[in-house]
Amino acid sequence: MEGHFNTPEQLGLELFDYVHCYNNLRMHGTLGCVSPVSYRNTPLKNCLIYC
Repeated sequence: MEGHFNTPEQLGLELFDYVHCYNNLRMHGTLGCVSPVSYRNTPLKNCLIYC
């Protein structure tokens, strides 16, 4: 159901799912084709391969 939510809980669940996918599953080209969470969790010594 795009754009229409029956309850605030349903909206919250859909928003949580979207943010989770955006930050954990989406590959980001400027971050070395890793997810934002993976990039953030990369130790600084390994960061240079992505930067």
